[in-house]
Amino acid sequence: MSLTALPITADQALQHGIVDAVGSNTERETRTLLSRIYRMDCSTIERIKSYYRKIWIIDDDMEKLAARESADVILSDKVQKNIYNFINYKKFPWDE
Repeated sequence: MSLTALPITADQALQHGIVDAVGSNTERETRTLLSRIYRMDCSTIERIKSYYRKIWIIDDDMEKLAARESADVILSDKVQKNIYNFINYKKFPWDE
């Protein structure tokens, strides 16, 4: 999605696991999500996070590199122009 910038519907986001729920009653959905979170065992969450840190090798240096690279891309003249055109004219880069 970050490469194509194509929009998707809420239902598609749900289908792809990008969101947990879709509905018009956001207050109810938020309460449901919070109740699930509050019931989770803290030690289980810690163990899962520890496991993911071990298999997904992202140390402090890698995290800083990712942040710098992302900032460099986002702040480039071309990307800033594309963002400006989208915000002001709803124009995607490929519409030029």
